[in-house]
Parts: sequence; C-alpha cells; structure tokens
Amino acid sequence: MKTKLHQVLVGSFDIVLDTTDSDVAIDYAITFDNCKDKPNNLKFTYDGTTASTLEGLQDVLKGRIGLNDERIKTLTINWDWEYETGNSEAEITKNDEIDTNDAGKTFTFDVIITGTQVNPTANN
Repeated sequence: MKTKLHQVLVGSFDIVLDTTDSDVAIDYAITFDNCKDKPNNLKFTYDGTTASTLEGLQDVLKGRIGLNDERIKTLTINWDWEYETGNSEAEITKNDEIDTNDAGKTFTFDVIITGTQVNPTANN
C-alpha cells in the first residue's frame, strides 16, 4: 500500500493600495472576477480567514485608509496547494491525476479594487 505523501506548495501575492494623493480617507473593497483554471486544492488565506476561492475572501478584503494612517497599504494573500493527497492508493492515484492536470493550467483572475472617498467630516 502506498503511504500518504501529502505535499504542499505555498506562496503569496500582494495587492498594494496607494492613497498618497488623496486628501480624504478612502474606503476600499477588493473583489475578484473571471477566475479561470484554479487548481482543485488551492486555498487562500488573508488576515486569519481561509477560503477555497478568492471570492471567499472578499468580505475581509475591505476597510478604510484614514488620513492619519500609512497612506500605502499592502494586503498579502497567502496561498497553499495540497497535492499527493488521499488515504488509500486508489484515492492518491486519482488525486494525483487531478493535480497533474491542474499543474498544466494557468490560473488567471481579475482583481477589482473599488475606492470610495470618505466625507471629510468622517476622515478617521
């Protein structure tokens, strides 16, 4: 019987928000669209929230950059991709086929960043 190997590839990507030229606070929201060819086991983590899709992080990828805050904010989204998973030889073989197929694809997505100026009386 094949032993469970369970490997994990890890990485991250940054989204950088620059409000340097704004003279008011900015509320931001980040969403994703046109996600294509995401590997089956790929997961994403931001600020303690883990999701199996980028869209699953959208509720935590929003906030405010106030006038007294650092004007450039970097949001780092971590990812991990488990492969060679399974508890039996048949399961590992099946999952390896899926992983090998996924590895040959290019995962693409659009990042949509919406910034809204905050009323100057609420510039916190």
